[in-house]
Amino acid sequence: MNENESANNEQPKPKSTPVAANPVNPAAVIIVTNQPKRKKNSGSKKTKLNSSYEPQNLFSDETAIFLLRLIKGKDKLPQKIVFPKKLRQPKTVSENISKTIFDANSKTIPETVQEEQQQYLQPEKQRDVQEELAAAIREILLPWVWSFLFHVCLFIFLAILFFQKSSKDSFTIILGIDEVPVNFVRDFPLGLESSEAEVSTIIVPQELPPVEMPKAVPLKVETVIESEPVHATENSPEIPTGFSLSSREIGSRANILGKGGGSSQTDESVIAALRWLVRVQMPNGSWSLSGPYRDAAPRTRDNRNAATAMALLAFQGYGVTPDAKHPQLIEFSKSVRTGWDWLFLQQNSEDGCFFREGLAHYEQRFYTHGLCTIALCERLAMTQDQTLREPAQRAIDYCLKHQSIEGGWRYRADRFRSGSDVSVTGWIVLALRSGEAAGLSVPPEIYRNIMKYLDSVSRNNGSQYIYREQEPEFRISMTAEALLCRELLGWKRNDQRLEQGIRILIKPEHQPTFDEHYKRDAYYWFYATQTLHHFGGEPWKIWNNRMRELLVQHQEKQGSNAGSWNPNLPVQDKWGTHYGRLYTTCLLTYILEVYYRNSGIYTMTD
Repeated sequence: MNENESANNEQPKPKSTPVAANPVNPAAVIIVTNQPKRKKNSGSKKTKLNSSYEPQNLFSDETAIFLLRLIKGKDKLPQKIVFPKKLRQPKTVSENISKTIFDANSKTIPETVQEEQQQYLQPEKQRDVQEELAAAIREILLPWVWSFLFHVCLFIFLAILFFQKSSKDSFTIILGIDEVPVNFVRDFPLGLESSEAEVSTIIVPQELPPVEMPKAVPLKVETVIESEPVHATENSPEIPTGFSLSSREIGSRANILGKGGGSSQTDESVIAALRWLVRVQMPNGSWSLSGPYRDAAPRTRDNRNAATAMALLAFQGYGVTPDAKHPQLIEFSKSVRTGWDWLFLQQNSEDGCFFREGLAHYEQRFYTHGLCTIALCERLAMTQDQTLREPAQRAIDYCLKHQSIEGGWRYRADRFRSGSDVSVTGWIVLALRSGEAAGLSVPPEIYRNIMKYLDSVSRNNGSQYIYREQEPEFRISMTAEALLCRELLGWKRNDQRLEQGIRILIKPEHQPTFDEHYKRDAYYWFYATQTLHHFGGEPWKIWNNRMRELLVQHQEKQGSNAGSWNPNLPVQDKWGTHYGRLYTTCLLTYILEVYYRNSGIYTMTD
């Protein structure tokens, strides 16, 4: 023990401390001194009580008295606190400092304060002052705590009430992460140690047995669209009747494949892609944008409903149904069956919507619902299974109910029905036309409103299109998507606006490439391929010759991801980093299925 500590221990406690009065500033001052250590008496019961309690005290007794008097309103906060230079460590301050209140106009401690301090500093009173301080603090804090809890509960109740009003979707218990331990990428790279996939050569016979799948005969639609095209004076054309799925039948597919510009290499690529989808299917039958495979989407962008619909569309584009028995299709039928078993559970039993709140970002609502509706209507058209008619019509009705006042669709489904963009609208148009191909009903005014909306976002006399009305410049992807909608909704093949738009799509700077970032865009290629395929002729030949060679060339041939396309190599796809390998693979598979995916809208004579 050093001399200073010895001096502190031997220093007697002062009865009063003289303070010089300050005539200029009569403010109260706190003088902080070292608290003398108490002597322990192991033989006293009072000391035993004190020693067992003393280590639990948060404040010294003098500080507790000060705080207690402050809470009771007997004293006011001092203007200045003086600490001795020896006591600057927080631990030392909390253990040894005593605070004493002085009267501003007095040189000594008031006698009432001295008497109260001496009373509480007696051993039998030391516990009382701490307990009394704690009770006083509780008395102050308790109303604030109850008020805080009440307002939190009120906020939660109002939030639940608000969301119940904005969405009437029912809740379905859905399994989250499946039982398979999967490291999701991009943040968690994964290498699946499976054997290298072998892609077998497909020999297409000239004569094939009849197909068990009934034909999906196109519906004779007599609806007339009274559109108001930009700078157009012609009468509104009829909805084309050539949109059907009968070309997917294996018995006619070989002939259509060659005439449409496909080859055995493109067919092999499709089968390899479907086998990859089988390998990455989840145990519960669904698919995921975020794994299990390399170069997947971030988990924050995962959307099981949309991913499952995209995978099912790839299988159905090849003619696979849940009950397919043909030797070329049977290896995929189980995956399609389990995928549909899972996806049917996701549809809302009341309004028919396939989007689930909280399981995906709100902007994906109508993308998700559009994809699921297309898949459901295609299955109905391919199988003529009448048990699918009611859920398919409910899915169509959900689209009709939420058409915006502008005539299109966007992200939200609210009572204001405001907001449209070409991207979302294109998927809904595909859903509606698929529904009509399956025999479902769509009121004529729906198409009239769509045509008016497309007029509002058109540029250059209707040959180019922007994303939304607020945008000044056209987008090539939105131009391809809007022109496909025009084809599906009645523009003639010799329409000058369509011909001009087709010439824009096949310009060298807009043709497919894997060499430049932001020019690799599977989304744009998907819509441009369909638009040009329906149009036919020389523009289709130019596009198809380049597209099919690039896709076959850049499809992965070995390893666990054989059959898929890497969204990041050799350059990043425009949206590949957002939605990953499955999104990219499905869109490129649709492109290679285009030869037989849908019958051409126009009669191709050249």
